[in-house]
Amino acid sequence: MKNKLIKYYVLLVALAISIQLSAQTQSPQKALSFDGSTQYVSGASGISTSLTAITIEAWVYHNTLPAGTIQRYVTINPEVACLRYDGSG
Repeated sequence: MKNKLIKYYVLLVALAISIQLSAQTQSPQKALSFDGSTQYVSGASGISTSLTAITIEAWVYHNTLPAGTIQRYVTINPEVACLRYDGSG
């Protein structure tokens, strides 16, 4: 049983590595990197405001935020969608 689990683990790790390498080779240097203070990305204007479904995703490293403060990370104007953190807990 232990050997079987080890084989499955090795297979899973190999699969994870191959997926990561595939993603890197298909679109190398396509990620965005920010300095953490003032940089942002602005997309095209004219997005439809009659959306029926949308997915917003972001990886955010956030230390602290004073209570009562709201930090926006992703906003699709005019307030169609927003990803934010509310410091009130």
